[in-house]
Amino acid sequence: MTFTDAQKFHFKILRGLLSPYAGQEVKSQDASRSIVDLLSDCQKLRAQNGFQRARLRTIHHFAGTGGTLISRAIAAQPNIILLSEVDPFSSLDKKAGLFRPTDIVALGDIGVRAYQRSGAGAVFLAGLEVFRKQLRMAGQTLILRDHTHSHFCTENDIGSRPVMKNLLRGKFEVRSVITVRHPLDSFLSIMRQNWIHFEPKTLEEYARRYHAFLDAYAESPVFRYEDFVARPSEILAKIASFYEISIASNWQEIMQGVVLSGDSGRRGDVIQGRPRQEIPDSLKSQECESPSYSTLCERLDYDPNFAAAANAPLEC
Repeated sequence: MTFTDAQKFHFKILRGLLSPYAGQEVKSQDASRSIVDLLSDCQKLRAQNGFQRARLRTIHHFAGTGGTLISRAIAAQPNIILLSEVDPFSSLDKKAGLFRPTDIVALGDIGVRAYQRSGAGAVFLAGLEVFRKQLRMAGQTLILRDHTHSHFCTENDIGSRPVMKNLLRGKFEVRSVITVRHPLDSFLSIMRQNWIHFEPKTLEEYARRYHAFLDAYAESPVFRYEDFVARPSEILAKIASFYEISIASNWQEIMQGVVLSGDSGRRGDVIQGRPRQEIPDSLKSQECESPSYSTLCERLDYDPNFAAAANAPLEC
């Protein structure tokens, strides 16, 4: 059988594709097999040996948990590009108006014939893959900071839309990190910022939603804000090890120049703990009325007592 130069070239490529999977060179007598057969072998061997998808790293946290501080520390590491507060299904940006010249997902959600959420997810993934590949070619690593608040603290039915991790897993190998803070402190923060976008606006409802978030990411490592501000280099090293990224020796200096959205808390470049905000009387009465808050504190290894810092626990 005589082959054209183009066919010989294709066979050479296919031999190269098959050899790593089969663990041996393709025999010369196999050259008479059709390209269709060889491609079929490639697909079978790929399925048997598993296909390694591109890795994508993500970080998730509730609002008011110090997540921006930790995200800035991650973004300060070598060759890291961190996209802050990402969520293709968020409804919180609708007040921004109709002029969105660079946002295809938002434009598709405007008007009477707005596309469905599945369409938004597909557009988001397609754009994300192009962006990730461009960064990869430049030797840079992409990390997504999920806007978890949009999903778990705004939706009436949390299960009505996909979790970010599950959306990404259809295309990537996802490594997700969770960061938390004492639930009372984060609830006080969103109260002060007027960011309670759910009903009823109670500590119990907040804790219930927090449990749902932790359940959705049950297999992901959890890092506490309080531990980070006490031992920043140690905690960052653990996060970097999980992500498999390197750490800059002067990252705390670099971090001072990192600006991210969501930095609306008690700002400052010095990594240190902050005193608890004053607890309003309207919230004090909820301490003994929130079983979900108590179990959430236990789950995250926090003391649930409002007055614990003053060593005067409330008798419930």
